[in-house]
Amino acid sequence: MTTATVHSPRPRIVLDPRTVLVHILLIGTVTFSLHTLAATAVFVLLTAAFIAVVASPRGGAAMVVLWVVFAGLRASIELWAAATPLSLLIPTLTVFVRIGPLMGAGLLFTRALSVSRFVAALERLRVPRAVTVTLAVMLRFTPTIGYELRQIADALRTRGIPLTPLTLLRAPARTAELVVVPLVQRCTTIAEELSAAAITRGLERPGTRTTRIPLRFSAADAAYLALLAVATAVVVGVEGGVVR
Repeated sequence: MTTATVHSPRPRIVLDPRTVLVHILLIGTVTFSLHTLAATAVFVLLTAAFIAVVASPRGGAAMVVLWVVFAGLRASIELWAAATPLSLLIPTLTVFVRIGPLMGAGLLFTRALSVSRFVAALERLRVPRAVTVTLAVMLRFTPTIGYELRQIADALRTRGIPLTPLTLLRAPARTAELVVVPLVQRCTTIAEELSAAAITRGLERPGTRTTRIPLRFSAADAAYLALLAVATAVVVGVEGGVVR
């Protein structure tokens, strides 16, 4: 089987990759600094709004829906099923609720960055070459996972085995075997091919590499960072009880 070409979705607004990296690092820092549900909810909504404008409206909406589902399940269990075995799910759901904003970091990483601009930005920042190659392969590899899962689902469907949540509940071990084994095999092959492609393009070449990709801090980046600072201040205010 040959490797299909899977292109990363193009961002809606092209920002300097370093601006996107600042936002990703900020999401990680703020996520693990919040302790109240209200502040986390506001942070999820604001992060989703940024993602909807910059990268993917559908991704931002999906992020909010998933977070609301996890938060609603936890609240429902705490209210009506605290004395049942379902209460064992509360710690897991709490973790998902707490780290919900990190979904935004993943969406920004995969939807708002192109491999070429990302590599050029890392080299401009003098990031070690080994880190640059690893992150470039990761960024290029991520969209491929979804494509391979769709291919596996289509193959199972032709054999009369639809890949649905009901199938997973009826035969979890068999379904996992039919999905995980080919997925791991394909991912291993694709990772090797992408690593070879990165090396062929000269990512491991010693010395300073030149690039034809222009990287500059524009007015859009300034506006984006200013709005990001305001949004962070709002979240901090909700966390501290200043904003109600």
